[in-house]
Amino acid sequence: MSVQPAHNLSLEEMDKQSFLHSYTALKDHNENGPTIVESANGVNIIDTKGKEYIDSMAGLWCVNRG
Repeated sequence: MSVQPAHNLSLEEMDKQSFLHSYTALKDHNENGPTIVESANGVNIIDTKGKEYIDSMAGLWCVNRG
């Protein structure tokens, strides 16, 4: 694998080369590429391919203490 300057790589390629996704099926991730969120409106998020999702996992990473 040759390393190219970051400005020549797509977001998807930089993601594949640089990030560890702990809750991701890596085989699927390598074959189909990552899901990159482009925008959001309320609980709806939209990826770079225009597919819309309901953000039902946000609360998993938020912890209220006190």
